[in-house]
Amino acid sequence: ISSHSQRYTETHRDTERHTETRQEFLHLESTSNDTPPTMMEAKGLLLTCLILQALVIIIQGQSVDLTVKRTPGQTTCASLRCSAKAPTNGSIFALTKLTIYDITDSNTGNRIAYKVEDEDLFINSTKISDVTGTAYWSRYHANLTLNFQNERDCIYGQFQCELKYLKDQDQSAYTSNDSTDVDTNECCTIANYKLSQLQEQYDVLQNKTSRLETELESLKQENEERENSEICVKGSVHTSPRAKFLLWGSVEALCDTETDGGGWVIIQRRTNSDVIFERNWQDYKTGFGNITSNFWFGLDNIHNLTSRGYTVLRVDLEYQGKNYFAQFSTFRVGDELSKYQLAISGYTGTAGDALDVHNGMKFSTFDQDNDPYSSTNCASQFHGAWWYNGCHYSNLNGIWASNDYSGLCWNGVIYPGSVSFS
Repeated sequence: ISSHSQRYTETHRDTERHTETRQEFLHLESTSNDTPPTMMEAKGLLLTCLILQALVIIIQGQSVDLTVKRTPGQTTCASLRCSAKAPTNGSIFALTKLTIYDITDSNTGNRIAYKVEDEDLFINSTKISDVTGTAYWSRYHANLTLNFQNERDCIYGQFQCELKYLKDQDQSAYTSNDSTDVDTNECCTIANYKLSQLQEQYDVLQNKTSRLETELESLKQENEERENSEICVKGSVHTSPRAKFLLWGSVEALCDTETDGGGWVIIQRRTNSDVIFERNWQDYKTGFGNITSNFWFGLDNIHNLTSRGYTVLRVDLEYQGKNYFAQFSTFRVGDELSKYQLAISGYTGTAGDALDVHNGMKFSTFDQDNDPYSSTNCASQFHGAWWYNGCHYSNLNGIWASNDYSGLCWNGVIYPGSVSFS
């Protein structure tokens, strides 16, 4: 009898269940005050043992139903239902308690919730923020439903439902069922959810990778721009007085590597009549010509240059075999919205200041007259494009070799007429 009592007790978790079990079997023990049993008493003892075995069989006959439905990704991501119903054969006197245990991490389990007859549903304080529940109770039928909101419980949780009930003569007994055996969740739901989680993580990593690649490409471009811009800096050693390079990594440009120490980005160059400079607004905006001979760099590029620190302008001219220059310490060209307005000052040199009168003027072409004096279109009249101010003291985009004011004039060198190099 003692061995039956010990084995039965080991199947229960808390002190209450140990105590109740022990009380259930105390009446089976001998009351002979250590007196050896007679034959009749021994037969009674054997009979008692057989009764106990029958009791165990009856207890095992009572069952509790446990179902778990898992819906990961939703607010309520799992629902557990534990129910019990007393058999109609009268072997169960009353249902007294339903208890739910978390057996995920331990065989001993942690109690989540329980319902006792005539008492409110109890939920463990450590779970109250993640679990809600309802219970129905009668003497012969009971169910307990828990809804889970914690992802760990919903995906990995394993649970046990335990029923306590009274048999005849108010004897307490227990039976239980584990979700590991009766989990009704379809096999692929959690797998698909985990796959979707991995897909989301993959998408996040892809986005991060894409951003990093974009940043890396930007850094490479900046580095190339820096390296390329360093090709055209004052004091750099070059094998040619005019070196081609990529400005900002993409714009083909020409560097004057020797004049006054070098480092000059050339924005206009005229050596002969190969390229016609009487052009429209779009051409002057984007640039035209041959970078190695005669060209205009483009107003957008010139604006970008002056916006990025290239703020000193040097004009080199040649007339009748003699060289002249004009240098300006402040030089800025606005954007297209401002009509590429000119800001220039700080003249030094030998050619004379033929740009002072053009300071503050907007750029004009024959198809876009931005000269403040509306009585005439200076660009059309003098066959060029410039920062005209009704009209000019300089006209370096005029007609090559013209002897009048339509030529490559520069007041201080030749005016009217044309220089032979600009």
